[in-house]
Amino acid sequence: MSNTVKNIIISGIAGIATFLILRFLIVDVTSVWATLTILLGRYEFLLQYPLVIISFLTLNALLVALFTYQLLSKHILKPYIHGLFAYYCLILIVIVMFKSPGISGYNFNPLSIWDQIGNDCSAVLFNILLFIPLGCFLRFYTANTTTSSLCCLGLILACEILQPLLHLGIFDVVDIICNLVGSVAGCLLIELIRSHRNPRNN
Repeated sequence: MSNTVKNIIISGIAGIATFLILRFLIVDVTSVWATLTILLGRYEFLLQYPLVIISFLTLNALLVALFTYQLLSKHILKPYIHGLFAYYCLILIVIVMFKSPGISGYNFNPLSIWDQIGNDCSAVLFNILLFIPLGCFLRFYTANTTTSSLCCLGLILACEILQPLLHLGIFDVVDIICNLVGSVAGCLLIELIRSHRNPRNN
């Protein structure tokens, strides 16, 4: 099997996985659905149309598949990567910073993660998965995994600190842990893709 075919298959798998994960988060996770209704405001009626949701899922699956294929084939279009990163950052900022308007508070207890898992483990999973792309992108832009992980931590802390100050949410150490886990997973995912692309460098 040629490298091109392998790259297409792996990219297709990445796209399908993205579609299924996003479908699970948007449709099956109650807290995510509630967040979307808040963010969309008077346009929340769009969520009642399956075609809208399917189109959104398909678009993001194709974007991820193309991004993966470029990494594997070493034919990277930087304008595409920059645009995709900007698109992701916009979605991330909207979800993180505007999901809880008017709320302010603090949670410094990392052990409360067990309560959150017991009450709604899907919310914890969402906080992890949401930040995997951040780790992927920052690993692409930085020299090594340590640097990209530290950049992720800095951005996560900035968002968490700003939320209570601007009355847009709660500073939650559990969110920081989950977001960092997702980001580091994204960094390691890029390392895995690059090692597959350059097996001689292992």
